[in-house]
Amino acid sequence: MVTSMKQKKYFFIKHFLIIFIPISLFVLGVAYFFFQVQASQLYGHLKLSSQASVDAGRTTISKNFDVITSDLLFLANEQELKKSLDNTTTLSIENIKKQWTSFSAIKKNYDQIRWIDEAGLEQIRINYNNGKPYAVAKENLQSKISRDYFIKTQQLTKGEFYISRLDLNVEYGKIEEPRKPTIRIATPLITKEGKRRGAIVLNYASSDMLEQLRLANKNHLWLINKNGFWLLGPSAEDEWGFMFQKQELNMAHRYPEAWSYLSEKLNGTHETPEGFWTFNTIYPLHTVKISKSTLNQQLQPSALHLHKLKYAWHIVHFTPKNQYRPQLKAKSFQVGTTSCVLLAILFLGTWKLTHLQQKEANALTEATETLKLQRENEHIYAEKMAKQTEELQATKISAEQANQAKSIFLSTMSHEIRTPLNAIIGFTHLLEKQESLPNTAASMVQKIKSSGRVLLGIINDILDYSKIEANHLEIKNEPFQLNDVLDHLATIMSSQVNQKPVELIITPPPEGTNFLQGDSLRLEQILMNLTGNAIKYTAWGEIVVGVTSVNSDQNSHRIHLKFSIKDTGIGIPTHKQKNIFEPFTQVDTSSTRNFSGAGLGLTICRHLVELMGGQLHLRSTLGQGSEFFFTLPFDLSTPYGNLTAKVTNQYILVADDNSTTRDLCTRQFCGYNLSSNR
Repeated sequence: MVTSMKQKKYFFIKHFLIIFIPISLFVLGVAYFFFQVQASQLYGHLKLSSQASVDAGRTTISKNFDVITSDLLFLANEQELKKSLDNTTTLSIENIKKQWTSFSAIKKNYDQIRWIDEAGLEQIRINYNNGKPYAVAKENLQSKISRDYFIKTQQLTKGEFYISRLDLNVEYGKIEEPRKPTIRIATPLITKEGKRRGAIVLNYASSDMLEQLRLANKNHLWLINKNGFWLLGPSAEDEWGFMFQKQELNMAHRYPEAWSYLSEKLNGTHETPEGFWTFNTIYPLHTVKISKSTLNQQLQPSALHLHKLKYAWHIVHFTPKNQYRPQLKAKSFQVGTTSCVLLAILFLGTWKLTHLQQKEANALTEATETLKLQRENEHIYAEKMAKQTEELQATKISAEQANQAKSIFLSTMSHEIRTPLNAIIGFTHLLEKQESLPNTAASMVQKIKSSGRVLLGIINDILDYSKIEANHLEIKNEPFQLNDVLDHLATIMSSQVNQKPVELIITPPPEGTNFLQGDSLRLEQILMNLTGNAIKYTAWGEIVVGVTSVNSDQNSHRIHLKFSIKDTGIGIPTHKQKNIFEPFTQVDTSSTRNFSGAGLGLTICRHLVELMGGQLHLRSTLGQGSEFFFTLPFDLSTPYGNLTAKVTNQYILVADDNSTTRDLCTRQFCGYNLSSNR
């Protein structure tokens, strides 16, 4: 007993660990992978958003420099200035001052606009202070011959620019307050003869450009010079450290690891203990050259060629760790919690499964013994199954024989009944021709004849249905004319419509579809049944039998014709439409009292249409009428018989009391190149 308990315990622990350990490792692996995917998505989103901010900042700076260079080109190519280069007069100087003053008032972002001649003397200077531009008096103009920007500009050729570094404006040896970040951009003035006449210098107030970068990114986008000082930083107090000799206001001092990485690379992303960094390097046009082109193109430069790139800026987007680490921790906690729950469920499930396996092992022993008993009784069970199989086979054969006997009986009885019935109909037809027959007797003869035809139709339906059930109905493939089928349909059906206020309209077939290959008798039977039903259930209005060509392929000599029978009768309820094609089914009980029939016509029509390669459809609205339609394929046959010559370019008068008939005839005549008046 003790040995048995140890074996059961060993079995339980072994099977528990075999199941639990691999699945646990798999769950932990999936959890780790899922966490890595979520972390990658978080970092990917962080990288995309920060890169978008850096790109937007780069675009902002580029657009501002495009505007500066365009403005400088505009001023340098102004006609009044060009005239003054060759012949400077007091009047021309005054005109230029007026133009530049207006220009400064419009732009509002140039602190100074200056013309410095080849001797380094200011000829014109427009200052912009407190929102107003003004021209500096001649006696207050200064010499700039020793200034770095003038010296370097004089070394440039026509079409080149000099742009200074970005720093704070200094007046009289002191940094101007409030602070004015300024960039000086200059281009030499050279006449057509190649004579130097100095340079135009713009002092661009960069406050607006920096404020655009600050507001768009909520102080997360920084602009740093090549030495690590903030031009645009976390706060205004951190900026322009190099102007105030404050080395602690430097990224290398505050974020040494990040600065060490980004100062050695042009662009990229990097994560440090402080947060996530995205950066790019900009060369803010230390020396630029406009591509030689026409004057109009120079006013809006299309290509800037950078060379001697010694002065660089770094655009840096910084996301503090406390802004994205909580999301990462939340995802980690979520994945960890889910994993613990799954492991707990797995533990309980494995425990229960192992118990079940132990029970199954015990049950297997019992089942082995039971199986021995079952094998002993197996031959008895096999004999019972063989006997049941024989009985089922005999029942199946009996049912098939009964069904065949029923079909043979119906076929035989239909033939036997149809022979005397045809004789009755024939004799009533002869009696109708007797002129001496009294009116009362003639009426009775007509009723006998009508009843006989109805009975003959029912018998024919039963005979066709029995053939369909026995799979003895064959579809022929012989040449025929579609016009003959429609003419016969019109002849037979018109006699049934005579007693009703109903207009029967049969459209002629489309041109080129008269000579076909197929079973004309079965096609006529389908049309007769459907048209007869339409006449039976239509008290007034019209019945339209239409034929149209669908997806015809003349090259393959095969066409598809759509036949439709549309009436204005009583219609069919929606809930009855699904079963209307079942045998012995009519519209409803009240209809069967008013209209005769065995309920086999639509069933036979459906089978015939399917045998001929189509499908019968129904559209109906209760109280408004019904439309039965189907599409059949036919092969075109060679025209035969007498073909009447075409009559064209004639006028036809169409007269009929039914608008549908008039429209139909008009369209048909138009197809034959005949004009019609209604």
